[in-house]
Amino acid sequence: MSSPYERAFVAQLEKRLCSEAPLIQVLTGPRQVGKTTGVRQLLARTSGNYHYANADDLLVTDRSWLLEQWQKAQLLGVGALLVVDEIQKVPNWSEALKSLWDGQARRLRVVLLGSSSLQIQSGLTESLAGRFELTRVYHWTFTELKDAFGYDLERYLLYGGYPGAVAFEGDFDRWYAYLKDAIVEAVIGKDILQNRKVANPALFRQAFEILCRYPAQEISYTKLLGQLQDKGNTALIK
Repeated sequence: MSSPYERAFVAQLEKRLCSEAPLIQVLTGPRQVGKTTGVRQLLARTSGNYHYANADDLLVTDRSWLLEQWQKAQLLGVGALLVVDEIQKVPNWSEALKSLWDGQARRLRVVLLGSSSLQIQSGLTESLAGRFELTRVYHWTFTELKDAFGYDLERYLLYGGYPGAVAFEGDFDRWYAYLKDAIVEAVIGKDILQNRKVANPALFRQAFEILCRYPAQEISYTKLLGQLQDKGNTALIK
């Protein structure tokens, strides 16, 4: 059985963590492109001690949860690695992490992962300036999918850069449902609607789905209005 494909950011992250007194390493990017998988590949071969925590596992998180994870990592010894996935789920995570990072006596190595780029970027610029390095993990490229799954260009243009959806390509309806429910709806529901006030979320979703049918095309204002008949369509499009 061949080993799982490893993306280039894994080696880059490993190199940064092996440097003397590394900064906080932050991985951000779209959902389902392999951020967590890549970090787990790195942890599987790490020679030092590490503690992995996922804020998505808890229904309620607060700053005390982050402090608890930090203390668990410190107990592993100097230079231990703390990995916190879905860090944006922790309220005021950036302020709490700044306090922990600046006040630590025994230096930890820290990796943060997050799928909500809007929330991550806001926290980094507000509280952690000068304390982190950012790695943006994008969708899989044609070369990566060719090497990992034998894609040709036509297949890549049709199905795009989400490796988790490869198994569903034989059933288009199932593939479409996966993309819509696991990726698109997560971005709309968790990232956009939680951070921006939208008067009519159902109309917003309808507009988004319509626009996805016109990739790289110009579409007129009146045409959009004609397809969105619900109250508030004018304000939404504007």
